[in-house]
Amino acid sequence: MARVNYDNLIENLPDAFAKDAGSNNYKLLQIKTYTTRKIQSDLRLMVDMLNINNAFGATLDNWYGERVKLTRGTNTDSQYRIKLQAKKMQNINTASLSQIAEALAAILDCKPEDIHIVESKRPYFVEIKDIPLSVIENANFTLEEIIAIVNSLLPINITVITYNFVGTFEFSDVLSEYDENAGFANDEHTIGGYVGLGGQNEI
Repeated sequence: MARVNYDNLIENLPDAFAKDAGSNNYKLLQIKTYTTRKIQSDLRLMVDMLNINNAFGATLDNWYGERVKLTRGTNTDSQYRIKLQAKKMQNINTASLSQIAEALAAILDCKPEDIHIVESKRPYFVEIKDIPLSVIENANFTLEEIIAIVNSLLPINITVITYNFVGTFEFSDVLSEYDENAGFANDEHTIGGYVGLGGQNEI
């Protein structure tokens, strides 16, 4: 019994039929091939989109946004994805500061040990001891938006009071040593470290 060639249907025709790319036989069978491949591609995409990190566009709005009751607004896909993950974490977190730090690290795609959130000496407040500023820049959020995300993960009536976002700039112990990721920047700001930021929220 002859084996059917599903990858190239035109090869299943006897040699008596025209098989060149310009023939009607080829064009008709290509419709079937294209349709099958498109359906397979769409099915793979649907499976991939079950992971929020792979989802984009209307899928984020209609599938994830509606489920957690969070609209996109003016956010890009990457920004909206982070807010959706924060909203999801808000619904399931157990209010442990270490777990909140781990959740934030997962949302911002950095290491949990890079983020330190501790209790403040003042009741009902916490302090962000350090989050790498590069993480904030890569997420394309303002400092205020990141603090708002942290606040959304905290229990009710607990608020961030002080924060510290760590920069990369530092002086070398060796006079002639230079690190383009930590030293002074060039005029174009394509190399060089950056200074961190710290402050206190107005309460």
